[in-house]
Amino acid sequence: MKLPTTAQALPSTAQRLPPSTAQHWPTAEEALRACGRREAAWLHGAVGNVPTPAEPPAGAQVEALLGWLDSVRTVSLMVLRPLADRDLERLVSLPDVPGKTTLRRLLSELLEHQAERRAEVRLAGAVAPR
Repeated sequence: MKLPTTAQALPSTAQRLPPSTAQHWPTAEEALRACGRREAAWLHGAVGNVPTPAEPPAGAQVEALLGWLDSVRTVSLMVLRPLADRDLERLVSLPDVPGKTTLRRLLSELLEHQAERRAEVRLAGAVAPR
């Protein structure tokens, strides 16, 4: 038995979402900026205490946003690379989050946040007017 692929099994996102949803969905630019801002605040600020690359100006082309995200990820790797397994239990304070959390939890929640923003980018393209 051949299983249908996702594209065959489901109608496009634009067909499934009511038109009013597009009004409440973040744009691709907003979602990409949210990815970089959260990673920068949590990893560069709370963990590494290092500067973050400057964000492109509002209305920048997607290539500029993706280039900025690449530079944010480069700094993130520099922050994470020297850490050992035992550092995952280190407690850190995150901006706008009450209390402290472990670095392990921070990384898990950051991955979840990034996945949600990637979905928003994808959906923003699906609900955008053509």
